[in-house]
Amino acid sequence: MRKFNAVLSVLIIVIFLFHAVMGCCLLTGMMEYSPMLNAAPAGILALLAGIHIIIGIKLTADTVIAQKHSGASYFRENRLFWIRRISGFAVMLLLIAHCAGLSTRRVDGRVVPVPFGVPELLLDLLFAAALLLHISTNIKPLAQAFGFKAGKGAAAGIALAASVFLILCGIAFIIYFAGGQA
Repeated sequence: MRKFNAVLSVLIIVIFLFHAVMGCCLLTGMMEYSPMLNAAPAGILALLAGIHIIIGIKLTADTVIAQKHSGASYFRENRLFWIRRISGFAVMLLLIAHCAGLSTRRVDGRVVPVPFGVPELLLDLLFAAALLLHISTNIKPLAQAFGFKAGKGAAAGIALAASVFLILCGIAFIIYFAGGQA
């Protein structure tokens, strides 16, 4: 199941990158809405994320049950494990809010971004930050699942690339908030 989840994670990251680029282009007015470029990847992404969430919940439950049977939780020693789970939970909640229409709405069959107020801006910035934390803390085990020996340098490089990408997404949110709203 872990290998399947690793493959699923890579698919989610690739589709997320595409969705984020298309969303940023839509927010900044560089492109018009397209069901094939905007809605289809978002739907696929939501489905894959849902499967990833179910697997993550099961793997976390298995770990908690094993810890309970061993009689020791080692909470402090497993700090990174819990950071990964808590960041995943935050991403899940923010994803639900994002998909529930706090960032977009349907107008004449088209999905369009809602005019951003401070709450919507904060929601999407928190979403980007939670994604960054979740991706950067999980990149090393993801690489190991595929047999790569990801040392600190590789993980730091990927975290840096994710940081730059998500900062650019944040800039698109701010541009949209500041007055570039379609």
